[in-house]
Parts: sequence; C-alpha cells; structure tokens
Amino acid sequence: MSSAPTTRWAPAYGTNGFAEHTLTAALDVMAHAGYRAIGLTLGTTHFDPFAADWRARAEALAADLRRRGFRIAVETGSPYLLDAFEPFAPSLASDEAPARTALIERAIEIAAIVGADCVSTWSGALPQNVSEDQAWQRLADRMRPLAARAADAGVRLAIEPEPGMIVDTVEKARARGQPRQPRHHDRHRSRDRRRRARGSAGCHPRGRRPPLQRARRRHARRTARAPAARRGRP
Repeated sequence: MSSAPTTRWAPAYGTNGFAEHTLTAALDVMAHAGYRAIGLTLGTTHFDPFAADWRARAEALAADLRRRGFRIAVETGSPYLLDAFEPFAPSLASDEAPARTALIERAIEIAAIVGADCVSTWSGALPQNVSEDQAWQRLADRMRPLAARAADAGVRLAIEPEPGMIVDTVEKARARGQPRQPRHHDRHRSRDRRRRARGSAGCHPRGRRPPLQRARRRHARRTARAPAARRGRP
C-alpha cells in the first residue's frame, strides 16, 4: 500500500500524548473525541520500528486505520529512541547520523505500508565542533538519498522546524534553499508559542479546548454526578 497524500483536512492528535495507553486504546479515545487522523511517533511506547515484527504490526495497523477511516502521519521525533542519554540524538548533521538515517528509512517503509500522508522528521541540533555551514551541507547531502527513497516508495518526506535545531524556522530553510522538502508545520504548537509570547493565558481560540480535553472534562463531570454505587463505592 503506497502513501497517498491528500489536501483534505482532518483533526489529528499525536500518540506522544498517550504515554499510558496502548496504541489501540489511544485510537479508541481519539475516535471517541472526534479526531480522524493520528500522528504516530515511532518508539518503544506504541510502535517500535526496529522490532522483529515491525512489518506485521504495520500491516495490522493499516487494516485498523482503514476500518476506522483514520488518516496517519508517521513521526520520528521520539527523544530517546536512538540514544538513551541524550534526547533527539544523533542529528542528521552529526558523525553518528547513520543511526538517524536508518530510522527515517524504516519510517518510510512503515509509511508506505500504512498509507501515511507523510513521514515527519527534523534536522536535529547543531553538533559540537561543526559550523552552521557545514551542518547545512551535511543535512542536504544526507536528505537527498532519503528523499529519493521516499519518492520511490510514494511517500512524502517532511521536515518540521524546531527551536534550537539547525532548521528552526521555515524562513531559514527557504533562505538556505536546502533541503527542498515539504515542511511539516505544527499549527497547534506554533500558535501556542505565539500566544505565550503575547502573554496570553491560553493557546486555544475563544478559550475552547481541543476535542480530547473536552471529552475528558465531560467524562469527569458525568462521573462526579453519578450515584456512589455506580462509581463502585459502598
């Protein structure tokens, strides 16, 4: 099953917000809250990309997503998947970059199986003793074969700008002109940053919480109103 990107918008939520849920349970909660797409962060919590049964799990997930009518993006931002001591290491510009490129290559394979809209990755931080110009050159050199692999698999490869990383803004990426890949823009996170910069107390327009938070609050109110016997109390 190849990836088939679409411009149709769908409300989505990321699995990194469900550290205490199984992947199936997380999908159940998302569907109940009105979400119709998932950002799957590859890692030991929900989907280990290097497990022996990764392909079978990807095929099972593809079937589950089709049954639910869910879209998916595959994300590679698990902070300690590749290095237990340093978060988000290694970067694509570091000497240890082959571990990072291997993860992205596996993410592309998984994305092709589940029909993901894209694989989202990021550049990583500037390594010590590497200049910014050197880092950008390394990033470009290492992204080109990844982009070619993604194109062969029918998968869209995206870079997400992150503060403190080599590619930290869309503007800088455009000014550099490399890498020439679609940029994944986290609208919720960027809006939150802009509102915090203005001193706003909330990150959601007109004080409305996202559907998952609203669903949790409704459940808490119903539980609080339920008779004691229904809550399992004597």
